[in-house]
Order: sequence, then structure tokens, then C-alpha cells
Amino acid sequence: MRDLLVVPVLAVLTVLSAATAQAADNKLGKIFIKAATSEVNGQQFPDADREATVKDMRKRPGQFILADNESEADFLLVVVERKAVAVSGEMASKTTVATLSVRDGAAWKPATKLQSGASITTLSIDAGFEPW
Repeated sequence: MRDLLVVPVLAVLTVLSAATAQAADNKLGKIFIKAATSEVNGQQFPDADREATVKDMRKRPGQFILADNESEADFLLVVVERKAVAVSGEMASKTTVATLSVRDGAAWKPATKLQSGASITTLSIDAGFEPW
């Protein structure tokens, strides 16, 4: 089920970054995908569910080139939440929430918040991005 969530997130990334497409190889640019850490009593710890989601996303980069490190990427995708919402009498609905940032010189410029599940819930490009 987790693999099914990866495809919609990468599809939205493809649409959002269409303006940077390079005609020669049809790749949209380099993307670095990482998991946000969890904070417990002021200390940062890795989150196993988020790390597993990142691992799955890296298996299918779509029209992106996976960057080996954050400094060489054009796009930064940070998985900030992974949860299962129980619905009475049905299978739990799994949702992944991530933030997408675009390189602006040496810094990252927040672009949008992405959410996957049964469908992607994001603001359209015409309406603007949800600030994060």
C-alpha cells in the first residue's frame, strides 16, 4: 500500500517542476528526498516510518534525477508525516505529508505542502501554493 502513495506524490512534483524541464534528456532536474526527524524532549531522532517512505520514493524517481546529497539538488522533498487513519469497518487510510522546496541560489525556497492518500490534496498552481 505504501508503494501506491509514492506515485501520486511524484506525479505532483512532475507537474510543479515542468518549467525546469530540459529538452535534451526530458529530466526535470535533480531531487533530494529526506525524512524529517522527530523531536522528543528537545532531542532529534530519526523516524523509521518516514525513512521507509523515503526509501520507497527513491525507488521510483520518475522524471527526476536522484541527487546523492542536498547540496547538488534542484528540488528538496522532506517527508514530514506518515500516518494511518482508521475508518470504522474499512481498511486504514494511509497518508504521507511532505514539503517541496526549490533551490533559490544557495538557499531553499518553500514551494508547497504535498499530501497523498486516496488522492492528492494540494492547491493548484494557478491558485498559488500553500505557504509552509
